[in-house]
Amino acid sequence: MTVNAIEAFKSAISVPATRVSNLPPIVLVFGGPLGDAQNSARQMFLNWTLAKGHTINSLLRTPEQFNDWNEFEGYSNLIDFERDAGNLTQAIVLFSESEGSFAELGAFCMDNVLSERLFVVIARQHYNAGSFIAKGPIKKIELLHGLPVCVVETLMPNAITDQLPEIAIALEEKVKTGPRTQAFEPMRDRDQFLMVADLIELFGAVTLGEVHDLLTWAGINIQRNRLEQIVKQLLRFELIHAVQRTTRRFFVPPSDRRSYLSYQSPAETPPFDRARFKMTKVDLWLNADVPRSRAYYEVHPK
Repeated sequence: MTVNAIEAFKSAISVPATRVSNLPPIVLVFGGPLGDAQNSARQMFLNWTLAKGHTINSLLRTPEQFNDWNEFEGYSNLIDFERDAGNLTQAIVLFSESEGSFAELGAFCMDNVLSERLFVVIARQHYNAGSFIAKGPIKKIELLHGLPVCVVETLMPNAITDQLPEIAIALEEKVKTGPRTQAFEPMRDRDQFLMVADLIELFGAVTLGEVHDLLTWAGINIQRNRLEQIVKQLLRFELIHAVQRTTRRFFVPPSDRRSYLSYQSPAETPPFDRARFKMTKVDLWLNADVPRSRAYYEVHPK
């Protein structure tokens, strides 16, 4: 008889010892309007990284890439929607050149986890002038995390070209300083996003009900509608895929599978080996369920 991989996992893991090991390979970029580079330092930066084939370019995402961004489906307001999107990033870049970016700066700086990932590009004039932005959100970030913002001579699009390489280097450093390992906190929004994505990667193909059951076991008291918000964000950024097989909807990791959490065994038991667990428990369990296995192989063909 095939062992239920989910139940085997529950008995093999100590949730309090779990650690965050990786963040999704996404950098969200906010700022001036897209389209005409002469009107936006953000557009100038995006164009430059693409033209130069810069390594950071493959990580960059903008809200404008998503048709439904401003509809914030399932949310009562855009701020909560964008804060949830920020939970899926290695960095959040804000070119301080528009009213929208000022509002986003204020929203992100109020979250201790997201504010640590902020990368604010601001003109020296405004940084030194003692403006509300400098004395408010930026000062809060610097005091909380000891992190300097990225101060440039100007954000005028027609004069920023020479500074773009420096901005890219500084952003790369920011991405590299992401938490290598960090204690998993069940009530931390970001960690809930990461656990959902990680469980889908570990088990290959799971239903929403199975994910909810695992989260409850892990001590995360989450409502079904909140879990649906998390799943929709993961789908939006293509960190998971949804596959319908008859009456069951499975969530499957993308072809470039990534794990985000490092699980530990309870004290005085053998260490948890993720690769071995997949081979000895998950593979047999997945292949014994025809709709589940077909959902998995639709994304990961043999």
